[in-house]
Amino acid sequence: MRKLLRRIQSKKLGKSVMKICEISLNAHPDDIETWILLAQVRLKEGQVAHAHQAITRALAFPPNEMRTLILAGKISLKMNDFDTFEIYSQQMRELNPNNIQARNLRTNSRRLKAKSQASQSTGTKK
Repeated sequence: MRKLLRRIQSKKLGKSVMKICEISLNAHPDDIETWILLAQVRLKEGQVAHAHQAITRALAFPPNEMRTLILAGKISLKMNDFDTFEIYSQQMRELNPNNIQARNLRTNSRRLKAKSQASQSTGTKK
């Protein structure tokens, strides 16, 4: 899937892939893989709110895998939704406390949260 995402990004195919995902999901709304792909492509295209909607749909289908939780965490951080990130982070720790991507994401979360709090206390926008 990573190779596909790189190819999508390098060839500016994001809109086409999103359309294909949407058509596929109309026929198969319970296809978790397509929801995940749609969330990833939307995030890469900067459509964070739409990525959030897609990953929320993917998370509705148990079990939640690490890659789904990591993507949900990334989207939450993009939205500066640190409380929701903590929920996903706890689920990641329960699945695999030693996962490097999850650990790096938690480190980024602490940095982003501190930056956001500093911006709020000085009254500046991030």
